[in-house]
Amino acid sequence: MSVKLIAVDMDGTFLDDAKQYNRARFLRQYAQMKEQGIRFVVASGTSTTS
Repeated sequence: MSVKLIAVDMDGTFLDDAKQYNRARFLRQYAQMKEQGIRFVVASGTSTTS
């Protein structure tokens, strides 16, 4: 079975406690996912109005 989609929660998973992420690392990983046809999806339980 191949991976088709990766979904990540933003707060505490993708973003650190300071609400930051390693952009260079992400761009390298995203390029690899794109090459393999894997979709990247951002998920959050946080309301956009909060």
